[in-house]
Amino acid sequence: MDPPLRVFVAIATPEPVRHELQRVQRELAPLAPPGVIRWIMPEQFHLTLKFLGNVPAERAAALKETLRPACSEHPALRLRAQGVGFFPNAASPRVIWAGVNDSAGQLLRFQGRIEAAL
Repeated sequence: MDPPLRVFVAIATPEPVRHELQRVQRELAPLAPPGVIRWIMPEQFHLTLKFLGNVPAERAAALKETLRPACSEHPALRLRAQGVGFFPNAASPRVIWAGVNDSAGQLLRFQGRIEAAL
């Protein structure tokens, strides 16, 4: 039996957004004490829609098929990155995140479709 997978539903960031986030990452890196923050590669930048936690590996394919209609039938999103924050806080960040401007409410509707499919 395979070990469980840490699963989340996410949107990959387009290349121009990855490039800009990487620029911000390079600006922030010198401000952190060495070894405190584990910086991820730009290819791993994403927008998390739903964290599912540890899922049995054998359920992953079925989960993907369950979500396929909700994802493939949704129109392209027009979002803007806006601001940077820290989780749990700036003094001891575990996650550095970029905010998203979704003035049309597209992201919330899409996230609702994901929730409904699950």
